[in-house]
Amino acid sequence: MKLNIMREFVRLSATRNYSKTADELYIAQSALSRHMSALEDELNVKLIDRTRNSFELTPMGKIVLEDFKKILKNYEDLLDKIAKQTEIENGELHLGFLYYDMNYYVAKIRHIFHKKYPKIKLILHSYQPMQLEADLLEGKLDVALIYGMSGCCHRDIEYIPFLKIPYSLIYCNNHRFASRKDIRISDLDGERLLCPEAPFELNHVGDMLEKMFAEGGAHTFKKIQIHNYDEVPWLMKENDAIYISPMVNNQAYGSDTKYRFLLPELYHTDVSAVWLSKNTNAAIHLLCSAIKVCYP
Repeated sequence: MKLNIMREFVRLSATRNYSKTADELYIAQSALSRHMSALEDELNVKLIDRTRNSFELTPMGKIVLEDFKKILKNYEDLLDKIAKQTEIENGELHLGFLYYDMNYYVAKIRHIFHKKYPKIKLILHSYQPMQLEADLLEGKLDVALIYGMSGCCHRDIEYIPFLKIPYSLIYCNNHRFASRKDIRISDLDGERLLCPEAPFELNHVGDMLEKMFAEGGAHTFKKIQIHNYDEVPWLMKENDAIYISPMVNNQAYGSDTKYRFLLPELYHTDVSAVWLSKNTNAAIHLLCSAIKVCYP
């Protein structure tokens, strides 16, 4: 049983709302529902009373909730003990991330880091995607939070994935997809697609998209290059185009755009903490410890 499933169950029990819990944990509501059903199957016991209109735990669900809270607390205490073995009295850490994610997982990590390691100065830097990778590889950052690292074999970097997120289809409110109830990958065939102007060196999202299109039956695209990601809403409107990206912040491109998960919901990627192997800053390990508290 994974700790993240325990954390999902604990949070769901607190909010008593699937939609709110899914938003807080940055996962699809359907994924949360599947996780809870799988948890009940694994334990071979009913945890949630689904016969009522309101959310209620069964008597066994209440017992499991208390035990999960103890397990998660013990895990956090263990991480504290481990972190103290490498604790440093002072210092600083330069952390880079995508500019539109500041108020999402970045804020949570920042809060936990400051709480656990108040003597370490955490310096935040927000970026466009391409420049984030470039500055990390040039040694201007200690750690970067990067999407789509799975499968990366770059010999000079190390990384830990911590947050799994689905791909979103993004389009303007007046696009033909706005009136569709469901959108499948095969429906994208022939669409105008926004793409980065050059391949990423670390981010493997482009490779996953090619696999997604090939398996889903979408082959013909007119590609429109993105030079600056602030232009995405304008490029979509001017070209009647779509954009596909793993997104935590579904407000990144404003109120004139819509975000939808593609069906079937088979394709996900991760957000990872990434650093250069040669970087000896001990605070990197403290940051990883804080991330594991947020996303065990």
